[in-house]
Amino acid sequence: MSKPAAAHGVHALLTKASLCEQLKISERTIENMVRHGVFPPPVRIGKYVYWSETAVVKWQELRFTAQNAWMEKLEQW
Repeated sequence: MSKPAAAHGVHALLTKASLCEQLKISERTIENMVRHGVFPPPVRIGKYVYWSETAVVKWQELRFTAQNAWMEKLEQW
């Protein structure tokens, strides 16, 4: 039985286009977010840039912390 790629230290890579599609935002928005330090910077490989899926998921978790906490609080009512 093989382990998932992330278990071996290998993470799925997202291109700028696939990242934009996943987040439903434009390439310009991604570029601006990176420039302002509110989104993880890409890794350049040749003439292309990539984001680790792990970094993007971590960003989402951090970005939505308050919303998730509110939802947990709501469930306690």
